[in-house]
Amino acid sequence: MGHFTIDVDVDQLASAQSGFTTLGQHLTTHSEQVSSTPGEIGTAWTGTAATAVKSEMTGLGDKTKQFAPKFTEAAEAIGTFVTAVHTCQSTIDTLNRQWDQYNQDCTDAINRAKTQHDTTVGGLDDGDTAGKQTADSDLGVARGRAADALRYQLQGLQYGYTEAVSTLRTAAKALGDALEGAVVLAVPDETVRDYKAGGDVSGLLSSLRRAGVDALGDELHLPHDKQSQADGADAAEAFNDFADTGPHTDAELQAMLDRFHISDEAFRQGFLDDLDPQALVFLQRVAHMGASSEGNAKKYGEVITAISQMMAQGSNVATQGTYPVRHDFYDDWQQAAQDMDVTDSGEAELFIAEVLQAGQGDPATWDSALATQIARDTIAFERRKTEESGGTFTWGDILRGGYDVMPTQAARDITPNAGQADALQLVFDALGKDPVAAQDTLLDSDGGVDHDLLHYLYGGRSAGGNAYTWGDALGGTLEAATSYVGPGGEGTRNYDSADIVQDMVHWYGTHPDRYPITMDQHVVDILSHHIQAVNYAGSGAEGPVSGNHADGLLEYQRIALANLDKGDLANLLKNVFGEDYYAQHGEHADPSKGFPMYQQLSAAQQAAFRRDFLEITGADPFDQGRLEALAHQQGSAQNDMALNLRDALKAQGASADQADADAKAAFDFVLGLGIDQLPMDKLGGPAGSLGGAAIDAIKDGALNAIFPDHDYEGQANSEGLSVQEYLRRLTPLQYVGQLEEAGMLDGPNSPDAWAQAHPDEASFMRDGQMVDLADLYAHRADRPDQWNDFLYYYQEHGQSALNDLDLTEQFELGFLTSDDTHSGSGG
Repeated sequence: MGHFTIDVDVDQLASAQSGFTTLGQHLTTHSEQVSSTPGEIGTAWTGTAATAVKSEMTGLGDKTKQFAPKFTEAAEAIGTFVTAVHTCQSTIDTLNRQWDQYNQDCTDAINRAKTQHDTTVGGLDDGDTAGKQTADSDLGVARGRAADALRYQLQGLQYGYTEAVSTLRTAAKALGDALEGAVVLAVPDETVRDYKAGGDVSGLLSSLRRAGVDALGDELHLPHDKQSQADGADAAEAFNDFADTGPHTDAELQAMLDRFHISDEAFRQGFLDDLDPQALVFLQRVAHMGASSEGNAKKYGEVITAISQMMAQGSNVATQGTYPVRHDFYDDWQQAAQDMDVTDSGEAELFIAEVLQAGQGDPATWDSALATQIARDTIAFERRKTEESGGTFTWGDILRGGYDVMPTQAARDITPNAGQADALQLVFDALGKDPVAAQDTLLDSDGGVDHDLLHYLYGGRSAGGNAYTWGDALGGTLEAATSYVGPGGEGTRNYDSADIVQDMVHWYGTHPDRYPITMDQHVVDILSHHIQAVNYAGSGAEGPVSGNHADGLLEYQRIALANLDKGDLANLLKNVFGEDYYAQHGEHADPSKGFPMYQQLSAAQQAAFRRDFLEITGADPFDQGRLEALAHQQGSAQNDMALNLRDALKAQGASADQADADAKAAFDFVLGLGIDQLPMDKLGGPAGSLGGAAIDAIKDGALNAIFPDHDYEGQANSEGLSVQEYLRRLTPLQYVGQLEEAGMLDGPNSPDAWAQAHPDEASFMRDGQMVDLADLYAHRADRPDQWNDFLYYYQEHGQSALNDLDLTEQFELGFLTSDDTHSGSGG
């Protein structure tokens, strides 16, 4: 079976056609026989009774002659539809062959690019990093071009399929009309259903109707749908007149509502095909400016919402596939709004946004392309008016003078009052339920992320009515747009998703004062989804989405938000984790629920760590170095997260002691949820013991680095470092000691072996164990011999246990450094 299909049983249709043909022929023969009988009897039978019977027989023959052609017409109509099905299937077969060919062409192009890449890299000198980067970049570009070409080709095929199916739907509708016209006496669907269920329904015509329903499927129910379409058209005509006669009482508005059948597809088609869009726009104006009371405005809002919901479902082929709405209705609607807004005030955009938001379902019901177009138009209008007005334009000014309430419930849920109305907020609330439309809105004309637009949305808007509620709508759209997580090179939704995340983190990380606190939960959700995927979002604000890769796809063996600038991320999380302060210490705090923002994000880290941990410990042969590296990375990630929480708590007014205590409690809570639940009992041999040591190292190292027994503030100040930076530098030293205690520094590289081979340069050893290295580093100026001996050992042997990073790099990175030179490494 190919990618495109239709589900039509041609055999049943052929059977129905044959049945109708046979019935038509039989009735033709029978009518002739009945009509000729009185003449054949002649004078052999006379009298009053004979005259009456002969007259009835002649009438029956004439009636039967009228019936017969109708069955022939029905058979011909079915034959026409069968031909349309064959034509559609032929088109689909061609589309499926093209689909397979286009995908193969894309695969071939990528394979050629890979071959060229491998050939180029193979010819480079060792250490030719620039050449390697150029080859990688060329490969990425080739992949992107192949993906773009494939996407456009597949879009064309999708359009062809939609056209073919639309033509078939038109043929099906024509079949329905023909069958309805061929019915001698219309039999209600419920009567037919009763007959099929064994009810007492007699007569030839109902039997024929039953045969037609059996052959064509219960879905046709043509008389019912025709009636629904007619009801919809009548309701639209009534509404068009109704809108011109306002204002209206609540009872009048309810009576109009009672005529709507929102869930009936045929009704929606009849209603929207005959709806005058200008009547809807006028009703919206009355709801905002002419209602008799706030309660009356809300009743108007119920009518607007009902029509909006029909418009949303009517725009979407998934919900309006059988009876499509006239193709120009949605253009006419938007034009009607523009025509009424003669002063270009923004009323048109606001009313369109109101309908978009009120009609949107969850999951989304609006057509994604239409929602995207409306969003882009609204953004363009706002930016133009903001520029023309010198920054004084606001949406709320449009509605001043009416009742200070938004008519629709959906708008009231996010807008405190009409004076703070915000068309873009209404649009983005709708986009938050549609990942496709959300992401497409944030892309530029070339299909890449529109960073300029993102920065405008983050901090360049002055037209919004309420920054507090805008943050929630913006966060919802960003969350929807970045919900694509997984492998994907440039040009894919996953790639664009990661790009949006890195841009968001950088912008709010460098503009923490512009961060809206109502985005907290959305930001945590975004980062949770992208603990693994955002590693390819690039480091810092400049440059394309990139990362360490061999094939251009997203990797999963990463547990930190590694390619996000660490300083930016820290600044952002200090804002986000402020929510946790109020969860613990606010007016309505519930301390039993812990620190929800921190706990969710940390739990996501733990889940990623667990995946990598199981992969490493289950590998054959077992790779000790990878497990050690994983322990370092996870410990460092946990260090950084808890430090951000601690700083956020301080920023909200907690004392240093309280912040330390709260952060430690949160850290312990997360460890209990995550790392401690690894299935250690299922890991035998060295993997099991090393796994346990790795977990201990993470827990001890993170706790020691974040909550040290020593007072390092003076040392940090003396070196011009923050306490956080200073503690990060100590982290590698903690791990050297912990790895040694766990037996991971064994053999010729162990410190004990070093002491035996270099007894005069082993002053950092005491009773076969290394001294406390964190303490040694903190007091190295007072203990230069011990420190220099340790440096000698470390540079000669010890660093092999820490992924061959030299000591300077260890100190600079600290597994998570604030040094911009290394901010993209993550470990």
